[in-house]
Amino acid sequence: MKRVSRAVLPAGGTVLLLFLVSRHVSAAEVWSQIATLQPVWLLLAALLAPIQVALLGYRWHLVASRLGAHVRRREALIAYGLSNAVNQVVPGGFGGDALRVVHHARAVGGGPAVRAAVLERVIGVGTSLGLAGAALLVWWLAGVSPPPPTALWVVVGFTLFFGAMAHPRASCFGPLGRDLRTCLGSADWPTLAAASLALTLSFVLGFVFSSLAVGASPSVLSVLAMALIVLTLSIPISVGGWGLRELSALALLGAAGLGADTAVAVGATYGLSAFLGALPVALGALWVQHQGHRQATP
Repeated sequence: MKRVSRAVLPAGGTVLLLFLVSRHVSAAEVWSQIATLQPVWLLLAALLAPIQVALLGYRWHLVASRLGAHVRRREALIAYGLSNAVNQVVPGGFGGDALRVVHHARAVGGGPAVRAAVLERVIGVGTSLGLAGAALLVWWLAGVSPPPPTALWVVVGFTLFFGAMAHPRASCFGPLGRDLRTCLGSADWPTLAAASLALTLSFVLGFVFSSLAVGASPSVLSVLAMALIVLTLSIPISVGGWGLRELSALALLGAAGLGADTAVAVGATYGLSAFLGALPVALGALWVQHQGHRQATP
């Protein structure tokens, strides 16, 4: 029953969120902008996928090493290439992570594998939070138009959560808080932070390319809004981010001055580019994995 609910709820979330979006836009106009998008920008957005998988795999490799659950870089890249593709179509966005955990657990055990995967995700959300908080502050200081109050509450909520997790006396998070402090206290934390920041910026760049693909030159406020959208996508209530991404784009890019139809078209184009980029990376990961198995077989 729990497995069914974990699949049904995100799928239902996508349907509900897309329904809410449809109440505020013209579906025909959104589709018209997507149908006439500029393929060069869509291709550039899709080509970010292998870079993102490389950074994801490297971050996982670093986190797992800090926790003593070592995973080789090559294995991390292959596993994340497959995981990223699965997360595009599996409700909740964690199906691919489960595959990574199962594969990693064969070498280090279930507990360490789960802790490494969860902490790697948490660090990613924390990096998105830092960038989103900076974007929100710049938006507010710019004084051109106020950011949506919902964005402030999302940032504050995530900040309180991470503050509690990182506190030495917090016991409600179990070993997660201790693992987080271990990574932040390691000698190579600047490398981990740099890789995670580069990854988050690549997500923002994907939105910039998606905006250009639908013919909308992004303003400074729009780019700040994109950093906030990336943070909202950390909430696992949809399938592949669909619905949540478009609703966030409608609210945040709309507040930044973009038209409602165009804002939703940007969100949908980003989803399309992420899907198109994930497929060849996954196929490449499968081919590399197959070649490795052939070489290992006498």
